[in-house]
Amino acid sequence: MKIVYTLIFLGFVWESTCQDPRVLRVRQTNPGDNEPNFVTPEYILPCSRSDPQIEVCIQKAFNHLKPYLVKGIPELELPPIEPLVIPQLGMENGQGAVRVRALFTNITTLGSGNYTVSKVRADLRNLRVDLQLSIPKIEIKGNYDVNGKVLLFPIQSHGDFWALFGNVEAIARVQGVEELKNGVRYMSFNWLSYYYRYVFEKK
Repeated sequence: MKIVYTLIFLGFVWESTCQDPRVLRVRQTNPGDNEPNFVTPEYILPCSRSDPQIEVCIQKAFNHLKPYLVKGIPELELPPIEPLVIPQLGMENGQGAVRVRALFTNITTLGSGNYTVSKVRADLRNLRVDLQLSIPKIEIKGNYDVNGKVLLFPIQSHGDFWALFGNVEAIARVQGVEELKNGVRYMSFNWLSYYYRYVFEKK
């Protein structure tokens, strides 16, 4: 749950900055170029599409964002992610023998600011970027309210919850679309998907 919101925030930063004219405004002399011709904000490390090490550059750019995400980026209206506060999150399974509705509130998560983007795969022709991330530790706490039924047995519970996850690995897949506004090309999100797992150490 925590890693999901971390990826969403990373994605929102990518989308917001790509739509900011200060970040991705491009020269129109060559339609194949996507080079910035202006000064970028300090939290953005610009990458050239002609760079043979473009994936390494994108990896460095996302890792460079880390301290700015931790503190928040006011001009992008991004709150701090350390701690990351989620007012409410609902989950529901309404099919099969197990039907459960859960509502989590006042969620506070610690550890997302310690992420590392370890690998990037970029397909710029199709505007697709895959990010592989790792987070050493994620701590989550908040309140829960669960109602449902397993077979014929009702389930009802509420109270406080706390969880600690270690060695979290995640993959985020970002699909962009190109938009043309006033003769300037931008990239915005079409969708963002994610997959994550917890790695257990062998003893």
